[in-house]
Amino acid sequence: MLKSHSRKLVDPLTKKRFRLRTLKQVGEHVMSGLLVSGGNWYPIINGVPRILTGSLRQVLLKNHYVFYWKYSSKFPKRVVKEWRETLEQVINWGEFVKHQKKTADSFAFEWNNIYAGNDFEKNNFFHFLYPFTKESDLKNKCVLGVGCGSGRFTRQAALSGAKVSFGIDLGESVEFAFKRTRRLSNVCIVQADIYNLPFGREFEIVYSIGVLHHLPKPRDG
Repeated sequence: MLKSHSRKLVDPLTKKRFRLRTLKQVGEHVMSGLLVSGGNWYPIINGVPRILTGSLRQVLLKNHYVFYWKYSSKFPKRVVKEWRETLEQVINWGEFVKHQKKTADSFAFEWNNIYAGNDFEKNNFFHFLYPFTKESDLKNKCVLGVGCGSGRFTRQAALSGAKVSFGIDLGESVEFAFKRTRRLSNVCIVQADIYNLPFGREFEIVYSIGVLHHLPKPRDG
């Protein structure tokens, strides 16, 4: 995540802006860090802000135990306390780690092979948006893709001249989406929940392709 993009993010619970605490930076990207707002905090892991709440947050903290072990000595005490208490809920660490590796390998194969880029992405993207939005409509606009998956359409929005193209997804596909769009300075990938978006009124165009019908409450989404 570029530092400048953090200014467009807000705490989904309070809608207040974040303070950025950088733990590791590579080039222009904050690869590891924390977003802090009042008493709330959210980690930046592998270049992606992970802004989840409730039970989704609990799953996130458990899944990224390696990140916790690596940086816990640099975290504020309240972060260490919450993350440690969450990890203590894991009953069988051997089985948990085994399951995590199997899931990670499965996703890695899916996103790196099945959804690899191709020459048809641009036409496919604007086919979905037609007739409401044309390529010229995206130029210099703040754009959000809800349910970005592999980041293929987030990338196309950026290449079409969007001022900034945000992509959010609930799952670990954000890892691949970040890698795929990392070289584009007008892209920001965020792990977030459609019901609790970490944004204010930032966007001029919002699109969601192949997502709403999968939700338990599509109208709320």
